[in-house]
Amino acid sequence: MNESLLLAKARQLEPQALIQIYDRYSDEIYRYAMRLSGNPDLAEECVAETFARLLESFRRGAGPRNFLRAYLYRIAHNWLTDFFRAHREDVALEKFCLCRPRMTRLPKPNCRFASRPSARRYSISPPTSAR
Repeated sequence: MNESLLLAKARQLEPQALIQIYDRYSDEIYRYAMRLSGNPDLAEECVAETFARLLESFRRGAGPRNFLRAYLYRIAHNWLTDFFRAHREDVALEKFCLCRPRMTRLPKPNCRFASRPSARRYSISPPTSAR
């Protein structure tokens, strides 16, 4: 059965059409949810919610008139987005800072590094007014 005929029968809530839609697209939606979430349990929940929302839209007389596969992917994507927004953690910005911490004080001039000849050659002498 082609997708447009299948969709027309599903909009009338015919059980065989709904079963065929589930059998045809559930594996694809699972793989999509698994790729986005990386969690098998969450992917299964996403598939269940996706088809529940599709069925609810048919009951209200709404839902897709064309492009059933795209409609299912959009439901799955929106559900996962809503899930991640609801379950995100607030993480301190410092955990993601890739910069080095600031030095709180300058190294002492008599330290081992400053005593090396190469370091002394490139050191800047203070202005004459500060001497």
